[in-house]
Amino acid sequence: MAPRFLVRALEPVIRALLAHGPHDAVDGFKLFAVPAESRRLVKGLELLRAVDPRRYRRAQRYAHRLIAAHRTDYDTDTGGCFLNRANLDSPLNVAVEVLRLGTYGRFVAGKGVAYKGAWIERLDRIAAHEKFRFLWRHAQRERWDEPSRSAWLREWVDYESRLLLEHRAEKLGTPFSESAYEQRRAAIPQTFLRARDLITAFDTSIDKWHGRH
Repeated sequence: MAPRFLVRALEPVIRALLAHGPHDAVDGFKLFAVPAESRRLVKGLELLRAVDPRRYRRAQRYAHRLIAAHRTDYDTDTGGCFLNRANLDSPLNVAVEVLRLGTYGRFVAGKGVAYKGAWIERLDRIAAHEKFRFLWRHAQRERWDEPSRSAWLREWVDYESRLLLEHRAEKLGTPFSESAYEQRRAAIPQTFLRARDLITAFDTSIDKWHGRH
């Protein structure tokens, strides 16, 4: 989430932009982006709807204001969903990021959960779990053979584990140990037979890092 002092300073501008700024309207979404970026966002939304209609509807409700920006972030004060322009390179990356933002929105805007304290890691994990469920559905839809599917999914478990741990190290002001992470990375399973296997591998990786497992 964005620094509080920055959000407070820019909140009036962000709210005005979300309410009245120029945007593209697509199936309940407001896209604040240049035309080329809007087209990429639309392709990602189409993929999310095709693979996982239920989570697409969640995004329609809780992540419908999408803003192309320099980083991906859910603004808890305005409900604006910022997507890193670097992640607009493929429909799949757009889909998983919109899904993740929709998950934060469901808890923050829908359930009144504050993104602080113990809820920070809890929400980060929930968002990752939802992403894994979507990725499993996508892999099944592509009909890859088992070795190819597992290898692809393992890369995502590795990526999400590293992302969360780097984020946590940044929040705590502690250095991220590359060598220690590589040792734990080797423990990620090679085969995944169901979506739950991805979630278990991810949680185990995080817990081992924190010395809980």
